[in-house]
Amino acid sequence: RTGRANTIAIFSSMPTAVAAGSARLGFLMEIAASAAVTALERNVALVLVPPIKHPETALGTIPFDGAILVEPEVDDPYWKVLRDRGVPLVIIGPPPEAPAPAVRVDHATIATLLIGHLLDCGAREIPLIVGRSQRQSNRVFRETYEA
Repeated sequence: RTGRANTIAIFSSMPTAVAAGSARLGFLMEIAASAAVTALERNVALVLVPPIKHPETALGTIPFDGAILVEPEVDDPYWKVLRDRGVPLVIIGPPPEAPAPAVRVDHATIATLLIGHLLDCGAREIPLIVGRSQRQSNRVFRETYEA
């Protein structure tokens, strides 16, 4: 026995109604698929943890050696549980104040390029459709759109 679980968990607190809805969150599945391939090549299992109401209770007895947290909100419940447990963590798309290690996504450039492209194509009344949560992507897209 090594004392390790040989398991990495991937978390997204995106509500199931959104994640499993019409958007299908292709980027989350791309991250999960890439992580799964890399994990299996190293004889490590990857567990996809769905959004749950009380993560501190549900995850209290499940062993894992590390975690990937995808686009957390500033007060994301998974983030707190993982930090309190001392689990090695990589955050993808974190808020600016998040500690490293993180994969930072340049949402401002993405939003600027997207809106610029629509304007270049002649669009003049562009609706903004983003979630109400305080995820970094929602916040930055809203700020860029309103500027």
